[in-house]
Amino acid sequence: LWEMAKVLDENPKCGMVFGKTLNFERPTYFDEAGSYLTPTGFLWARCEGGIEDTGQFDKIEPILSGKSASCMIRKEAFIEAGFFDESYEILGEETDLAWRVWLSGWQVLFVPNSLALHKFNTRFKPKDFYVPRRVYFNGCRNYLSMLVTNLEYRNLIVPLICQCVVWIVASMGMFVTGKFEAGYFILKGFLSVASNWRMLLHKREKVQSTRKISDKDLFTFIQRSPPIS
Repeated sequence: LWEMAKVLDENPKCGMVFGKTLNFERPTYFDEAGSYLTPTGFLWARCEGGIEDTGQFDKIEPILSGKSASCMIRKEAFIEAGFFDESYEILGEETDLAWRVWLSGWQVLFVPNSLALHKFNTRFKPKDFYVPRRVYFNGCRNYLSMLVTNLEYRNLIVPLICQCVVWIVASMGMFVTGKFEAGYFILKGFLSVASNWRMLLHKREKVQSTRKISDKDLFTFIQRSPPIS
């Protein structure tokens, strides 16, 4: 906590920080080290679980977001960004908030000296935490919603088409392979976005009205094209 607060104190333009999260059972391996937006609209977590921490991400630098398991936000930035969107519940809620922090004119930084051990993907995570409804319904709904509310219209078309195609194909794939519950919740998440488009556009209007930086300038900090692998 001290390391995150230190970076906020030393960087008055920084509104939010994320620490480095390591696996609770294997503390030399990453849980996550920050994520970026890709041209397709999906997020790229640059260092997911299973990769050993050898110091490859040991500098303070801008990211789109990290995990809310390890983050700190300046009160002023939290207010200006409009707080968490409670409708998200879980999955993408911290990314949506961090994105709006960027849009409000603040910076979001990765703080590698702030370490947390995360129980994600360990035997300590409650079995009923990542249930299909949360993973597939929230996943589909929240990521589509996040793009619609935060991107400028000219930068929304391609990512939105990519996302819609991938989510629908994923849903059909789940049905074909017998994972009916997963397929059902993906489809339900997609239909939730389609049926609540008026509410989503109202959210978008509110977010865009507070924008202080263009996508063109913002993409320098928050967008990356991940390696093919």
